[in-house]
Amino acid sequence: TWRGAPPAGGGAVVQIRSGHRGAAARLEPGPAGRFRALFEAPVEAVAPGQAAVVYDGDLLVGGGWIDRALPRAGEGAPPVVSTAEGV
Repeated sequence: TWRGAPPAGGGAVVQIRSGHRGAAARLEPGPAGRFRALFEAPVEAVAPGQAAVVYDGDLLVGGGWIDRALPRAGEGAPPVVSTAEGV
């Protein structure tokens, strides 16, 4: 779910758990309000059921529940987070 518009150009900071500082990611819109977050660097412990909260700078702009984490090809490549319905 988006509060306003998703960040221009798809760039954002995505926080995947309360203790996570957030990581730079490129967002890809999907059907029915879903999105994918393609992280720029590896992110540990991404798991289904966690919230993925999206920030544009200090502004909370949206988020959703993590449906699945998709590994990218290549060792140490950052994961792709696919969200289910928004929060």
